[in-house]
Amino acid sequence: MKKYLKIALISTLLLLINSLSAKVYYGLSSEKLKKKMYEFTVEQLDFDAGFSVINSQKIGLGRFAQEFLSPSGQYLVVYLTNTKKNPSEMVVYSTDGLNEVMRVKVDHFATILLGQHLAPIFSEDESVIALQVAKGKKQNFINAYNIESGNMLYSIEFAKKGQLLGQSQSKKTFYVGGKGGTKGYAGLYVYKITDGALLKTYKEKKRFYTYRSDLAPDFFVKMLSDQSTRQYTVFSLDSDSGKRLFNQKLGKTKPIFSKVNTDDNFFYMVKKSGSPKKVNVSKFENNALTKLVSTDGELKPYHLTASHDGRKFIVASKSNIRLLDMDEPNQIFKMNAPFDVATGFFSNDDSLVYLREGTGSEVGIVDFTNRKLIGDSGTGRASVKFGQFMASVALAAATGGISGGSYIGISYSRSDTAMLLSRDQQKLYVVNAKTNDVTIFNAKDLSGKKGVATGKSTFGVFQLSKEYFPNDEDSNVIVFSPKSVSYFNSESTEIINQVKFHEFINFDFEENLFFTKSKEGTLSVYEMSTGKLIKTVDNTVNIDTISYHLK
Repeated sequence: MKKYLKIALISTLLLLINSLSAKVYYGLSSEKLKKKMYEFTVEQLDFDAGFSVINSQKIGLGRFAQEFLSPSGQYLVVYLTNTKKNPSEMVVYSTDGLNEVMRVKVDHFATILLGQHLAPIFSEDESVIALQVAKGKKQNFINAYNIESGNMLYSIEFAKKGQLLGQSQSKKTFYVGGKGGTKGYAGLYVYKITDGALLKTYKEKKRFYTYRSDLAPDFFVKMLSDQSTRQYTVFSLDSDSGKRLFNQKLGKTKPIFSKVNTDDNFFYMVKKSGSPKKVNVSKFENNALTKLVSTDGELKPYHLTASHDGRKFIVASKSNIRLLDMDEPNQIFKMNAPFDVATGFFSNDDSLVYLREGTGSEVGIVDFTNRKLIGDSGTGRASVKFGQFMASVALAAATGGISGGSYIGISYSRSDTAMLLSRDQQKLYVVNAKTNDVTIFNAKDLSGKKGVATGKSTFGVFQLSKEYFPNDEDSNVIVFSPKSVSYFNSESTEIINQVKFHEFINFDFEENLFFTKSKEGTLSVYEMSTGKLIKTVDNTVNIDTISYHLK
């Protein structure tokens, strides 16, 4: 079954875990003691016992806390951020009984977007944990510990602008960009996670490395940083040794990537190269790049959308679009772009393409079969003035798990909108975080436009898949905002239920659940598909986040 993860959540740390029937959930709660200081507690809630609290442990005092689960669910890691006078701590709990197994003090945890911390990494057998920490303004370290003994195994120092880029697919190695570089990512370094041994060095001046494991395992994009001589290269590494398996120079034009399904083991790339210049669409699979189809070199590509069958493509610049078809490789189909395209996707039969604007809130439809633009339209209710949307509202709104099997849209990238095409392909839903609503269109031509208020900072829209509801007409379309969930009948497009709450915590698509808390801190558990209240857990203490793993 194809998985549609056109995601538009706006502030979420996601843990991807396969579902069985039984799960243990973990809640991180806080109690304010004095200005900017909280006492944090971790609680273990049993899914089968009605979310009753079966274990609880005081973590300690701090200003901020964030939790992570190890890939197998064997360990729960909590970062406890403190002040300069009181060092921060990393605390590791065994999920079997919630027993503390390790606690170490660090200077500062490395942060990523919107204050979220960089997650720790684990060895293949989860006996070793490593994390990036900072000391002062000019030093970063990778510190690694034996979990059983709590002893530090090694500490790797690199410059301020260096970064732990990620872990290899085998989990035997990890990648650091910029060790020793004071003006940027001057090199790529491959380390063995169990002992910190340096296995491979790719050191070049004025090079920036981007780890794109979302596209393919151990895949990188390298860029020369001088504007006048900017050059791009893509390459992949052996997961165990760090040796290059594939290396391809691309030229001066930035490569654009497209992946139809998140679980695909291949992706598509568009680049400009050759003499005379041409725009080429290629497929990367099994460490090989194969050219599929080309178009004229007048276009400067900004976006690529690939069809489900991998034979049709839309390549867009800021003002023009090319339709490329492998069944007609010598034909160039041109049209003006209705707007700057941020994202897009094909209908299930690959006949229509739905496009979303980047800097604004418009959407458009291209008829690929007849090579024409059907139309474009603005979204949001016309009478509503744009409000200020804070992305941090959505990113801090939830912590936990999301998995495939659902049609999902979450606002992200350069605009504040997200699109969802209904399962029956009849309606297009577009959430708008600035106008706090969803706009519903007839999917074939954008007619019948209807705007419906769905709450401040509306951030997500989805429809559960046939795994949950075999009949399309039985599956509601669900729209999320930080303080409400709205349910739309898939046929009438009318709101049939709306659940309001103080704060949204997380959702679990696999178990058809979402979690909220009251102003007093009480946890409530709802059925995702209907909004029915399943359980109110009174003995949780101001729970802030929910994560989970399998029993």
